[in-house]
Amino acid sequence: MSKQRLRTILTTFLLGVCHSGFSQSEIGGGEQPHLSLDSKGIIRLVYGQGDKIFYSHSKDHGLSFSKPFLVAEVTKMHLGMTRGPQLASSKDYSIVTAMDQKGNIHAFQLDHKTEKWNSIKDVNDAEGSAPEGLMSITADDVNHFYVVEKQNCLRIARQDCMRVLQTIRCCQR
Repeated sequence: MSKQRLRTILTTFLLGVCHSGFSQSEIGGGEQPHLSLDSKGIIRLVYGQGDKIFYSHSKDHGLSFSKPFLVAEVTKMHLGMTRGPQLASSKDYSIVTAMDQKGNIHAFQLDHKTEKWNSIKDVNDAEGSAPEGLMSITADDVNHFYVVEKQNCLRIARQDCMRVLQTIRCCQR
């Protein structure tokens, strides 16, 4: 899906929500919601509630959402002040990342075909290397995921379904 098409879909969705009299319904109680849109037009949502990460999706352009599903628990997860679970979706997968207060990045992968979640091990370069909890994730439609995180410096990693292909460090010394 092209960036222009994605921008158009999201803009249309947001304008529709703001101006067309959509009724609002609560999906679940929580904080820091994060949305993604996959190449099939499915809106995917994650949010945090304490140390828990919940997931829901909409196959009808946001008119309704599935019952929230508990993806994982991350002990002492950063939550609030723009920190919380992050979500990106590609053609075949969605990945959720979350950081704990010790500086560890936790990641979970959803296979769109099987609808099964798996935990991803060893996301950090070094244990406890990102205590600020600042990161973002995105994906393209050929199953590449890109993560930007602040460790000792800004790091951009490109992964192909969990195999690191390239890491770029953007340090100012």
